[in-house]
Amino acid sequence: STSAPQMTVDEPATLVLAASNDGPFSAADVVMTAELPPAFRILDVFGDAGCTADGQVVTCASSSLRRFGSLTAIINVVPVAAFDGVMPVSLTSSTPDPDLSDNQREVLLVARPVAPDLQVFLSGSGPMTVDTESALFSAVFNNGTADAHDVVLTYEMPSPLVITGIESNEYTCEFTDHLATCRAPQLPPFSFSSVLLRVTPTEPTFGVVGTASVS
Repeated sequence: STSAPQMTVDEPATLVLAASNDGPFSAADVVMTAELPPAFRILDVFGDAGCTADGQVVTCASSSLRRFGSLTAIINVVPVAAFDGVMPVSLTSSTPDPDLSDNQREVLLVARPVAPDLQVFLSGSGPMTVDTESALFSAVFNNGTADAHDVVLTYEMPSPLVITGIESNEYTCEFTDHLATCRAPQLPPFSFSSVLLRVTPTEPTFGVVGTASVS
């Protein structure tokens, strides 16, 4: 098994690798090997057995691993570049293994850059009636690892929809009949904000709710 948290570039992180002997006998000369991608700099390694790092390869060796015993390796790393991929991990022994299917694994590693990652959604509250005001709800998410500064939201409505109002606690907004712009000085990482638009259809819309963009 492996514990690999989502990581951020230039911030230290810890990977935990664990192997177990589920066979009927003790295993001799057990070696666990992990090959880290170049996007990760190894700070140090340690564990139950002798663990060493040679370049990007971490090796942990035990002369014997008893039945139902475990072998653990802890690898402290720093991501030096963004990465979304796998780290191969393998386990070998001089004792014949009746089941080799679980002796190799590819562990997913994700390191995100220190940057904002904005997403915006726009949806209606239900069917609209001509010449009757309806509400559109918009949510803005910062899924990144850094503050988003000078956030600008733009909403464009097709000709059947006329913007009649806009509300938000986080944004300062202005609008014309078919265009609305909202601004906020900052959106922290892993947070969201919201905008409520009020629109009135002048003719049947057949599901049209407009578009939203964020920058």
